[in-house]
Amino acid sequence: MKRKAAGLALVLAMVLALPGCGAMTPEKLAAKVKQAVEENPYSQAEMEMIMETSVVDPTTGIEMDVGLQLNGQMRVSYEPDTLYEKVELTIEMMGLRMPTEVEIYILPEGDKTVSYTNIAGSWLWSEVDPSTQASDSISIAIWDLPPEQLAINEEVTELEGAPAACLTGQVTGEEIANAVGFLFNSMGGSGQLDDGMLIGGDQDELDDIDWEKVSAQVTTYVDPETYLPLREEITFSGLEDALSDMLGGEEVSFSLEKMEMSVDYTSYEPVDPCVLPEGAKAAADQSQRLMDGDPDNGDGTFTIQESGYYVDVTAPEGYELDMTNYDEVDFYSEELDRLVCYQMWRTSDSNDLFFWDMVSEEETLYTGDSTGSSRIEFEVIPTENYRFCLDGYTYQDEYAGKNYYAWVNLDDQFYNWVLVRIYDGGSTMDSSITREELVELLEQVHPYQPPEEDQGMGTRPEELQL
Repeated sequence: MKRKAAGLALVLAMVLALPGCGAMTPEKLAAKVKQAVEENPYSQAEMEMIMETSVVDPTTGIEMDVGLQLNGQMRVSYEPDTLYEKVELTIEMMGLRMPTEVEIYILPEGDKTVSYTNIAGSWLWSEVDPSTQASDSISIAIWDLPPEQLAINEEVTELEGAPAACLTGQVTGEEIANAVGFLFNSMGGSGQLDDGMLIGGDQDELDDIDWEKVSAQVTTYVDPETYLPLREEITFSGLEDALSDMLGGEEVSFSLEKMEMSVDYTSYEPVDPCVLPEGAKAAADQSQRLMDGDPDNGDGTFTIQESGYYVDVTAPEGYELDMTNYDEVDFYSEELDRLVCYQMWRTSDSNDLFFWDMVSEEETLYTGDSTGSSRIEFEVIPTENYRFCLDGYTYQDEYAGKNYYAWVNLDDQFYNWVLVRIYDGGSTMDSSITREELVELLEQVHPYQPPEEDQGMGTRPEELQL
């Protein structure tokens, strides 16, 4: 009899702790969750985000559905405050499926908190707001909201068969920016969302989202014994207007059908701080230099890139550096009066009209006369690393110019090209280049070699496997 009474008392205590019995108010539940989280913050979590959008070009009327899914795992330590996150970002559009793996390290560096992001092998560095903790990057702590913004869903008493209380709240502004702003920065940096695919190609625009226009309904499931969060479910609204402002108002018609996010807190056990892999800092420094438009490696080689794809170019013997940009390096020989330009391109398929329009327009750009004496040629010149094709134009009368292109990286989603433009003759307009000289100029293009110390990078945290 005593055993039954004890069991009944335990059940009664659990029931009274749940919403719907008058013993727990939103304010009390939030206070208990806040205390539990402060005493024992989460250390590992899994997250998922789904975003479905539609973009219409007003000029052509073409409508493009874009789907985005993000699945990730994260690990957080607090002494020191560090975060490691591994995310698989997948974008589906026009029948293409474009996955990208992203790693994020947030950790102290000197007197600053910094972030290192590895996007498909390309490392990026940024400084983190010192007022933002690493654990704030995905969570929305509704238990910190004023009581009048909170409610208890009394119909929810369990989560996947386990007892649970359910705290809900409506948030807007900075709380949302902290939780999802880093996702858009990661997507922009990955090259997945550039060229106007979804939210613009200018990384600076990602910082201009008006978060006051965005609100989120947050549902937090709580363990009724420990008061630690089990799961967080977030449904966003108003993001369509905020992103439409970034897209340029009337220039692009943008609609957001759905954006939902969930976080499952899988462990509250302490974990070791994350450690930046060897060579990541040097790689990030180089990436920053390349993004700043400086491809000069200081050793006679130049790394040009486009949307995260790279190729190395060696300065041809006897040529002087003429011009550099993040995606292009040009050399000029005064003795030969010859200019050679190496440029990186990325297209979504091998028949990208913009790329080929650019190639055909070289006649006008070079001669100033679209009716000049051009002659279409085609030939293939193999080098040690690539097979270059001559295509577009060649001038053998008054002018001399050639376009050679090669695929330097072909993956499942994009064609990556290096285009070598040769202007032979200059002011004298002669055409003295030989095949041997052509081959020598094309052989200056090599596969990208990352910094030497990046070759032996350490392993990632083993427990985060996507």
